[in-house]
Amino acid sequence: MEWEDVFQSQILDRGYDYYQRGLVTNLKQTSDGVQATVKGSKAYHVTVSVQNEQVVDAECNFPYAQGGKYCKHMAAVMFASFPDDEMEQATPKSQPTGLGVVQMVLSATEQQVRDFLTETLLADGDLAAKFALRVAPKNAENDRQLYLQQISDIIESYQDYSGFIDYQSAGPFEEELSTFIRENIQAALDQQHPKLAFRLINKVATKLARVDIDDSDGEIMMLAQACRDIWQQVIDQADAALKRQAFTWFQKHSQESMGAFEEDVEDLLFKNFTAPKFLQKKLTWTAEKLDDAEKDGSEWQAEQWAMFHLKTLVKLDAADDEIEGFCRAHIRYDGVRQYYVDFSLQRERYDRAIQILVNGRKRGQIDGLNGLVQKYSRQLLTLYKRLERPEAYRQELWNFVTTYSPADLEAYQELETLYPAADWPTEREKLLAALPKHADVVQLYAEDHLDQKLLQTVLAQRGLIGVQTYEKLLKPKFSRQLLQKYVAVAQQMAEQTGDRQHYRDIVKVLNKMTTFPMGMSTADHLIQEWRVKYARRPAMLDELKRFDSA
Repeated sequence: MEWEDVFQSQILDRGYDYYQRGLVTNLKQTSDGVQATVKGSKAYHVTVSVQNEQVVDAECNFPYAQGGKYCKHMAAVMFASFPDDEMEQATPKSQPTGLGVVQMVLSATEQQVRDFLTETLLADGDLAAKFALRVAPKNAENDRQLYLQQISDIIESYQDYSGFIDYQSAGPFEEELSTFIRENIQAALDQQHPKLAFRLINKVATKLARVDIDDSDGEIMMLAQACRDIWQQVIDQADAALKRQAFTWFQKHSQESMGAFEEDVEDLLFKNFTAPKFLQKKLTWTAEKLDDAEKDGSEWQAEQWAMFHLKTLVKLDAADDEIEGFCRAHIRYDGVRQYYVDFSLQRERYDRAIQILVNGRKRGQIDGLNGLVQKYSRQLLTLYKRLERPEAYRQELWNFVTTYSPADLEAYQELETLYPAADWPTEREKLLAALPKHADVVQLYAEDHLDQKLLQTVLAQRGLIGVQTYEKLLKPKFSRQLLQKYVAVAQQMAEQTGDRQHYRDIVKVLNKMTTFPMGMSTADHLIQEWRVKYARRPAMLDELKRFDSA
């Protein structure tokens, strides 16, 4: 068949499968080809144009088909249109409507139905497994191996010789596997077979965790969400025995590399299984994992397991003394310290909460963790304000502006409100003197209109960023000084050779100079000087002509 040449082999296989399963409906012949509807995860509308035994154009609302790609729904329509492999002799056939199918079944004898169903199920293992769920639910577990093989077959059918699923195949792969999950695993749950569903979805997840795929469009994440949904339903339906089995499985696989599924596995494990017997197991297990992580020196993992352990203690309604003892022993972890603060505040132990935050801030300073220092300081500010401790609040705010987050504008503005207007200039000078040399003081100068200091600072900076940022504020009083800064920067730029863009940037500086009094004549003088000094730079001289034309 000539038309097959435009389809990848795996797309043809999937299209033929859809055709064989009778998923092509409403098939109609058009003036230049055919159109039909194909049942997949939803109804897909397909239009195919054919000329000289070749597919010349095709459209389908399946995402994979966007951008001119040929999808399995198109292939299914072609198989339905030309089942005899001879395009010249074939005539597109209309499929029976839904009403027609019902009438055929009603008019058939019982033996005809049984014979046809037997023949169809023997030829299609997928349909046979689905049928088993409907009529022989107690035997569905016996067909588990068939389902497991189907999962492997779907994955392998999209892999190349090296086991890789490329970008073009990733979309169809995700849709087919999602369809399998929905039509088989979800069906097992709907028929109250959580044990079967659990085994199947575990197979899907462990296979996907190791598959090599270009999932640039997020295919694995979509499949991971589908797996999570099934897992949650399994847990909700599970009896005591299956819950024990599920708990053991999640616990085991939370310790393995599960790729995109790792967070879901851990999250499901800790959000579910809240019966005391499971919580006690979690408590023992998290204590062991925390100990292992601390021995390995893995701070990140240790903090993670410390929080898991702490949350389990809380769910077990452990005594306050036990929770506090654990927090004190592991307070070096930010999450634990934060919980201990909240724990103390809930019990109105405000001085203890303050001391925990003060100690955390000090530890952050020692370890050079500025983010934590600022976080704890902000929490202290909130707490001091809430408890109406104005002196402690003012001192913390002062330290925040001068040390923890130097020259923070919002904190600076808040600090100013704490002093009488007459006292602020004196306090401001003390604050500015206390700031480290690297602090960005220009925003503070601009805030209080300390124009002379602001000018000196931006003129001392390299480049023009500071000048241009505060030009509107400074220009009315210091236009001459700002123009001199532009001249100095332009001369520095001119001393460096560069590409066309470099020279265009110089012209931009010159054009900016013209907005200042005497700026045009100053720019002209520079250009005349450069034409002599840099006569061997034709590119630069050429770009300077653009200034002349401007």
